[in-house]
Amino acid sequence: MEQTTTPFDGWTPTEEQLQEIEHFASLFYSIREIALILEVPQRALHDMIESAAMNPVKRAYNRGWMLSEAQIRSSEVMLAKQGSTPAQQTVRELMQKATRSNGDL
Repeated sequence: MEQTTTPFDGWTPTEEQLQEIEHFASLFYSIREIALILEVPQRALHDMIESAAMNPVKRAYNRGWMLSEAQIRSSEVMLAKQGSTPAQQTVRELMQKATRSNGDL
């Protein structure tokens, strides 16, 4: 298997591990839980994900998390459009958060 070079604890994730990190992140497992499931060094996984620099592990984790979050938001928007008051409030909050965040560009 092809491996990605990283300077973290001597651990270099395989492509298969990167796919698994994305999958488990999409299920909102914690970094600790993912490390235990994959039997990889917890400190190295944590340091890669929390690193300021983008790297393959951080990208896989963020992608998995954000794709699942997008599915949930999609459902929330659909419910808001159907008249759900709690969903409408949640969507308003998401819109305000995005507006504030986009103002930083």
